[in-house]
Amino acid sequence: MQANETPKQKCIPKVSIIIPVYQGEGTIKRCLDSIYNQRFKDFEVIIVNDGSTDATQCILEEYKAKFEQMQLIVQENRGTAAARTVGIKSARGSYLYIADADDWMHPRLLELSYSKASEKSLDIVYFNHFDCYDELFYPVYNHQDRVFRVPSHCLYIQLIKRSFLEKVPLDEIPKITYNEDWLINILMSFHSPNIEKINHFLYYYDKDSSTLSSFLKNRYSEDLRQAYEFLKAYILKEHLSLEYLKDLKKWALQESGYWKGQLHRTTPKLREELTIFYEEVLKT
Repeated sequence: MQANETPKQKCIPKVSIIIPVYQGEGTIKRCLDSIYNQRFKDFEVIIVNDGSTDATQCILEEYKAKFEQMQLIVQENRGTAAARTVGIKSARGSYLYIADADDWMHPRLLELSYSKASEKSLDIVYFNHFDCYDELFYPVYNHQDRVFRVPSHCLYIQLIKRSFLEKVPLDEIPKITYNEDWLINILMSFHSPNIEKINHFLYYYDKDSSTLSSFLKNRYSEDLRQAYEFLKAYILKEHLSLEYLKDLKKWALQESGYWKGQLHRTTPKLREELTIFYEEVLKT
């Protein structure tokens, strides 16, 4: 311990890993094992059990008994976004990593991403990942979105500086399913993050457990509209540059235009809704 370092300060971890989980008995062990097999060890784990009724809680208590750096929060079911926000607000680390309970991490994820972030005092470090299904691994080369210049994927491919993420009004974000990660990414883009990429594959996304297809059929159009209206109102409320409104329009057209062309992944009803939304945005 350094002379000017108190015991309390010494215990503050460099990274907080946040995992919301609901009905995760089939996958949470794999996720937690991948965390505790990280080469980088200066982290805490915050698990938010979002009202699971299966064996998830028993599994979490078993791991908590073995690992003192694990904090377990139990709440009534409020949804992934609310559970994640609770975890973020409980975090103490300088950087945050937000994982899904269905997935797992490469052993060097924290080591490589934290080294890059701390060396250059970055707000965001992002990396590639694998899509995994039918026991096959498909590489995904992630990139920055052409419009907003933030990672064009979910939060699990990013290590984020906590003080930077705190600029995002997480409590104001509407309850949506598909675009909630994108909402956070876009809100972060409004604060001009200092961002770099690591060209490594550091995360394994379990597509076998993904329910994306059902979301696309049932909620996507409504979620996209909510996201668009929320972001538009936020830009005006915060008196941000009107250039962001132009960027938002580009993003909405890009998203709705892409998905209404995905005939094998959408229903006729959803494509009709997306077409209506596309035309409405085009007129603004």
